[in-house]
Amino acid sequence: MPSPMKSSSSPTTLILMLKASVNYYIKNAALGLSIPITLVLDNARYQKCKLVQELADSLGIELLYLPSYSPNLNLIERLWKYAHEEMFVLQILS
Repeated sequence: MPSPMKSSSSPTTLILMLKASVNYYIKNAALGLSIPITLVLDNARYQKCKLVQELADSLGIELLYLPSYSPNLNLIERLWKYAHEEMFVLQILS
């Protein structure tokens, strides 16, 4: 079974992100800082599962979902576009 940290497409990885966010919040709270936590997610099914939403609620984390079919708002999509263009140029030049 692959490590959950190597894949960003599972509830396990999202739960680890939620817990890391809470640890960050606790460290800032100890310093007297009050910082709300909002995670911006796309609309993948595993991100909207009941387990993830209940955990986020219990930890006081707001989940903000990007609109469907909005690759311009998802930064990783821009990176993939750039990578594909670079690979295309390299294929032409070689």
